[in-house]
Amino acid sequence: MFICRVQTHEGVYHHGYKFPSCVFCYQRQVNSLIIVNGNKRVYEENLSFADYLQNEGYRLSKIAVECNGEIVPRSHYAQRLIQRGDCIEIVHFVGGG
Repeated sequence: MFICRVQTHEGVYHHGYKFPSCVFCYQRQVNSLIIVNGNKRVYEENLSFADYLQNEGYRLSKIAVECNGEIVPRSHYAQRLIQRGDCIEIVHFVGGG
């Protein structure tokens, strides 16, 4: 849980509300949403695809990533940042016979 430390336009700090109970924190959460494989997720700003995928436990050699209908080349994972509102699809390759 995060503790709210948001300063409002009146200069008042809202302390002690646990995220997302505080209306200001909830708004920040809504503004930080992405969609991954059809599920809404909160993301950190300035997070690259490589960092996100590694944090989520994906093996980069076994997946393909599409962002907003466009394939993201593996060589771009480290440089390309996730943006608010991105719709990301992650596909696993599965071997079989």
